[in-house]
Amino acid sequence: MTAEIATHIRQELTRRFGDRVRFDEPMAAHTTFKVGGPADLFVMPANEEEIGYLLCMARQWGLEHVVIGGGANILVRDRGIRGMVIALADHFTGISMVDEDPGGIRMTALAGTRLHACCRYAMDHGLAGLNFALGIPGSVGGAILMNAGASGSSMANVIRGIRIMTADTEVVAVGLNDLSWSYRELSVCFLSKALAMDEFLILSGIFELGPAKPEIIKAEAGEIMQYRRSTQPWDRPSAGCFFKNPLGAQSAGKLIEAAGLKGAVSGGAAVSEKHANFIVNRGNASAADIIRLSERIQETIYHDFGVALIPEVRIMGE
Repeated sequence: MTAEIATHIRQELTRRFGDRVRFDEPMAAHTTFKVGGPADLFVMPANEEEIGYLLCMARQWGLEHVVIGGGANILVRDRGIRGMVIALADHFTGISMVDEDPGGIRMTALAGTRLHACCRYAMDHGLAGLNFALGIPGSVGGAILMNAGASGSSMANVIRGIRIMTADTEVVAVGLNDLSWSYRELSVCFLSKALAMDEFLILSGIFELGPAKPEIIKAEAGEIMQYRRSTQPWDRPSAGCFFKNPLGAQSAGKLIEAAGLKGAVSGGAAVSEKHANFIVNRGNASAADIIRLSERIQETIYHDFGVALIPEVRIMGE
């Protein structure tokens, strides 16, 4: 990219987005790991029109782009992200009731809405079924895309439809029959074709929940949060569970613990003493520290147990 084009892009984005665009923005400020180098362009759209505009401009300008929500479940490398980051969690947010049908009560949430805000909204409005998501970091869009779950439930159990924007900025409502769920994964079908992850972004999700007394939901929520705080490292930055649980084997955390890696350290990164599938930032970690530690874990688990651990965390940047 020439300096002239770069200047034009900066001027155009500043004109349209004002203080909702930043340049050379440290990604450490926008991820739950609290690490990551600068993004060339960091833009915070507030509506679908602005998201579509950014996708069009990225294509026109030949810019790579990545969409993020709450910054959970991602690890940005130390040199940062070239191109454009489209960040939804600050301004593209909102929750509303949709309707009631025989299956339950429906609410919709925009992709940038924090998952904990959805859980709180459901509690306050007497909607049961979302407490499993308490304590899961990040936003609605990311949670749906990775089929986030805990306590024996997941997004697949409560999502009844989504709205997406395709790579050519077409907005499409996708019903339940065109959503295919698997462990920590969602496949979306559009025009009889399965879309790759880079061919769409999630705009919103429709949740189907059941009626219950708010005090009952809140009591259950209190028990869930007490358990999670006692078993997960809430006092240190992390991205949640780092590895997917392997099929047909012990959980990733159990394997890591059995290999004697609880408490293992690489620079400023460490395997949590509370939960071995959490890699935590001890306060001065680099992305390289975290990646080195994750690779050491993978090598050890494969050597000791013949199991290949696959990261749940998405690593991006350079």
